[in-house]
Amino acid sequence: MLYFFIPNRFDDGYGPSLERYQELVSNGTKLIITVDNGVTGIEEVNYAKKCGVDTIVTDHHIFQDEIPDAYAIVHCNYPNQDYPFDDYCGAGVAYTICRALMTDNMSELLDLAMIGTIGDMVKVSGEGHIIVKQGLEILNNTQRPGLRALIKNAGLELGSIDASDVGFAICPRINAVGRLADANLAVNLLLCDDEEEAEKLASIVEKLNDKRKQLTQEIFEICEKQIQQYGWQSKKTLVLYDHNFHEGVLGLVTNKIAEKYHKPTIILTEADNGELKGSGRSVVGFNLFNALIKLKGTVLTKFGGHEFACGLSLKKDSLVKLRDCFESSFQPVATSELVKMYDDELNLNDLTLDTYRQMVKVGPFGTDNPEPVFSITNPHISKLIKIGQNKNHIKMCVSNFSNELDLIGFDRSYLDTNILPYVHMIMVTLGINKWNNKAKLQGIISDFIFAAPPSLTSVRIVDLRNENYIMGFADRYLLFDKNSIEIANNIDNISSDKIILATDYMQNNESVVFLDTPTSKEQFDRVLNNDFNKIYLRF
Repeated sequence: MLYFFIPNRFDDGYGPSLERYQELVSNGTKLIITVDNGVTGIEEVNYAKKCGVDTIVTDHHIFQDEIPDAYAIVHCNYPNQDYPFDDYCGAGVAYTICRALMTDNMSELLDLAMIGTIGDMVKVSGEGHIIVKQGLEILNNTQRPGLRALIKNAGLELGSIDASDVGFAICPRINAVGRLADANLAVNLLLCDDEEEAEKLASIVEKLNDKRKQLTQEIFEICEKQIQQYGWQSKKTLVLYDHNFHEGVLGLVTNKIAEKYHKPTIILTEADNGELKGSGRSVVGFNLFNALIKLKGTVLTKFGGHEFACGLSLKKDSLVKLRDCFESSFQPVATSELVKMYDDELNLNDLTLDTYRQMVKVGPFGTDNPEPVFSITNPHISKLIKIGQNKNHIKMCVSNFSNELDLIGFDRSYLDTNILPYVHMIMVTLGINKWNNKAKLQGIISDFIFAAPPSLTSVRIVDLRNENYIMGFADRYLLFDKNSIEIANNIDNISSDKIILATDYMQNNESVVFLDTPTSKEQFDRVLNNDFNKIYLRF
């Protein structure tokens, strides 16, 4: 008899659980096949083997010092083998096994493998690109009642679903189930063959997804308060903890904090056994797995993951030690990521739905096959409004004499009408806004470059004290208080080599920003003896 078992993240954690293996063996199980876990299950696999039960491990997570003594291990990065593709997700590994066993391409499973590939943010290149491209075609014609009900609740239309829709609408709904409830609900939805039952299950999933969004925002706001309260903006890494945090959404919040503050981040809560348990996310240039694996068995009681994400557990009295070790481990690898921030200049006159459709033929896009980023230089911006339940997103329009393009900026609420004149360049990706059966091109803002506008040529002092955002285009950033330098070095958009104590400044004809206030009139007078081109007040 074949049956499946999905661990509960709250009771069983993220990896293999000895207690669950013991239950499976005692229930008469003869063969255990793991999916998307197992490489850390040394003790669990050994127990099953001693009891005469074979284990086949199928996984994609990074091997640690010891490899399980399993009957077989299926892994695209198994030591000393040269499989040509190195970045399946768990669902991709499972699909490949099914394809090999059945000597068939098993195309009816590609929609599920595709959802897993996008949801786990593994490479959408090589075999991953084939899985996603063909999986999207199958999804857009799916007859699975569960997926059809899920798609309907997400406001999507069969026939026009793309990788972005899967990543932002379908995957979060499926993931919300395991984060907040029993993941078997999601399996039952995907396996369901009755439309009425599928709609009932999808309705439950939708409510869980709404709760997931609410909890994520609440915990995100608490984390931000902690960072501000303790002055952790100046740290290289962040380790945040509250015993009331809901474990199910910690990974989502960790990702948001890491993206906003550009720092490797760990967020922890208290588990039922009294240990701290949580998730980690990294940033480009810092290998999270390598930094934390050395702490397993000393600071950490459990650990697993990969370069950019991990799950971990530790004793409560090890929290300070984790913070210290994590901070001291931060040694970013030099990258060339900012050499060019865009792929091409966008000419609004050339922009049509047809040219967009030609571009997306090289998609679907994702990890290792990123969307093209376009620049819009010296944009004419109008119709700027704040949108979203918390007004933390923006919508605006850029135009020339004959064409215009709507832009959406997620978590860009710092942009207001006062600093619009300073927008020199906007980097965007392109997408289609579907509304009332009409398709219209829109841009999704990925970044800004600011510069002083021509209108300020004759103005020597510019007051930006009411702005919450530091635009980063000045020649120098001056501080009067030396104790503020470490904090200033962690401000987004400012190169640390541009930050200097005002009393040490001896250049001429530069534009400068005062980041704090003088401690005395005499100090201020000395600094003003410099021949500044322009002074921006930002304190």
